[in-house]
Amino acid sequence: MKKTISILLIVLFSGLGMVLSSCDPTEPGEKKVDPNKTQLYVGFYEGGWGREWIDLMIEEFERIYPDYQVFAEGKKSEFTGENLRATIDYNMYDMYFTTIVPHDMVAQDKLMDITDIVTTPLSEYGEDRSIEEKMDEFMKIYMKSTNNSDKYYTIPFYTSFYYMVYDVDLFEEKKLFYAEDGSFTGGLTESGEKPKSKGKDNELGTYDDGLPVTWEDYRKLLSRMVQLNLVPVIWAGDTPGYRQDMLTSLWASHEGPERFSLNYTFDGYDDVLDLNINTSNGYELQRQAGKKYALEFAEYIIKNNMYYSRSFDASLDYRRAQDEFLYSKYKAASGEKRIAMLLDGGWWENEAKDTINLMAELYKGDYINRRFGMMPFPKFDENSVDSATLYSVTGNSTVFIRKNAKQPEIAKKFLRFTTTDANLRLYTRVSGSTRPYDYQLTEDDLSQMSYFKRSLWDVFKRPDTKVVYSYGPNPITLKNASYFRNDWNWTALLSSGNTVSEPFSAFKQYPNLTAQAYFDSLYNHHKNRWTHLNF
Repeated sequence: MKKTISILLIVLFSGLGMVLSSCDPTEPGEKKVDPNKTQLYVGFYEGGWGREWIDLMIEEFERIYPDYQVFAEGKKSEFTGENLRATIDYNMYDMYFTTIVPHDMVAQDKLMDITDIVTTPLSEYGEDRSIEEKMDEFMKIYMKSTNNSDKYYTIPFYTSFYYMVYDVDLFEEKKLFYAEDGSFTGGLTESGEKPKSKGKDNELGTYDDGLPVTWEDYRKLLSRMVQLNLVPVIWAGDTPGYRQDMLTSLWASHEGPERFSLNYTFDGYDDVLDLNINTSNGYELQRQAGKKYALEFAEYIIKNNMYYSRSFDASLDYRRAQDEFLYSKYKAASGEKRIAMLLDGGWWENEAKDTINLMAELYKGDYINRRFGMMPFPKFDENSVDSATLYSVTGNSTVFIRKNAKQPEIAKKFLRFTTTDANLRLYTRVSGSTRPYDYQLTEDDLSQMSYFKRSLWDVFKRPDTKVVYSYGPNPITLKNASYFRNDWNWTALLSSGNTVSEPFSAFKQYPNLTAQAYFDSLYNHHKNRWTHLNF
């Protein structure tokens, strides 16, 4: 969610546009430009979700509209922030799937008003609902906040979440699940073992069966892992944002949607703090208990050495961390410790696809039968909500069409097509990610998904599951976007004069630092900064 003032710059960008327009686009596989057809060029942020989903959508779109060709190019930094803002007027792409909310580009009249195609039913595809009617209620408000009106210039792209990913097979083998009586079990009742407990949702047959409910349960599980000579958790050393967002997810899980959403609406009542929150006292939210509990979680893991020894090495990037997690099953035979959990996002399986495919060859398809699940966050006290609250770090991801599109009508058709029920399902079936719209997967969809992807959907689809975001439509969050995304959650000035921003690293760097001291510093730091924000 991330300024040209001279003729010289205009000429420069115009020249850049001519260069970009004259280049051939990326053409996946053997696909070539057909001079007898009309081409649409689409840019998409190619992160952990890969490109298979958009290739499949294009294939079907071109079947329905045989006079069109769609070329999609995946990039990262080129389609975010300043880079896209500088080139959108001149490059070849008419439509974008990105990870930004382009308020400034709307204000600069760079994006197309797509209200009509968002609010009109998708009847050409046999549906009676519009994109707007399917859209998450909060997202309807947030998307319109890009222009402070009732018009749509963007629609939301996807949602993604951070978790502790656990090795289901390891939990069965080492008996790390909980039974109803509080003892450990593998849950293999056919082998005479005790059945798994109902878990946090108090229902059998769901994603959290046998998993810890309380923080006490969680600590007991971590200690049991250590007793069994396991490494409880691994994370990437080069991505502190993963760790920050996972802890924010824990904070949100404790507070629930009503209390946590105050951190981006700054308009409502916090029943635990017993305060009416507004823009004059928003800093008081730094006292939310979920934040302290997240700090205690990080402190416990660090001070008890319950993490992979190289997890703070910058050379251990996210791909290497995934590989270490996956291969630890086989390295255990040579005396290395097996790793029980991976701190990562819902996209990790897609990122690790090359490793997974190689493992399937090396171990005769063994990976196909391996299972991974999502570890729920525990309850810490009586104010912890029972239902799942998912913190989406990509509430800022959007889809839009530039105003000076060369093929505006085709772009409109493609935007509508990618948001049909069938393509919402396709996106989730292929990527494992979800989109903030109302849709359901079929049994056929689920049968084509991995155990892990199905477990994510199991959480997301539940009627009592709520999604909260890292951004909101309140003017204070829009005017201070960088502060609220980068500093608000975990940046603090300690009494020692040191600034910290990622709790796991802070507790390792400063061994005498406590969760309470960090928590107090957060409140003092943000109370002092509050008066310096743009209101």
